Amino acid sequence: MGRLSLPPNPLLFELLYEPAFRQDRKSVLPYLLRIDAAHVLMLAARGILPRPAAAQLLAVHGELAGRVRRGEPVLDPEEPHRGLYWLYEQHYIRRLGGAVGGAAHVARSRNDINATVAPHACPRRAAHAARGRRCSRT
Repeated sequence: MGRLSLPPNPLLFELLYEPAFRQDRKSVLPYLLRIDAAHVLMLAARGILPRPAAAQLLAVHGELAGRVRRGEPVLDPEEPHRGLYWLYEQHYIRRLGGAVGGAAHVARSRNDINATVAPHACPRRAAHAARGRRCSRT
């Protein structure tokens, strides 16, 4: 399960992770899929990730992306979790094992993802941030 061995407190999950997950699955996941596909291709092209592992990752990616495009539910949590990224990473690890499933996350962080996704997932907020102003979520 990573560095944390217990799920989040149920109240924290109810107040923070679950509402954010529902929104992120809708507005962030499509961009996350695009970013991850490009990242895996780059890792394979640079020889950081073996091509067979990249092919396995991209096959799972293709399944997820297809389901998202068709509007099918994806990454439906069955238990308390720590948000979209955690569920997304765990999906790959469950499908492909830790060595291959965890390899897509080599050489990048969640901060890298956030910096890439934010301008696309919420362009109005990004524009306000660029001008040094705050913007509400509505």
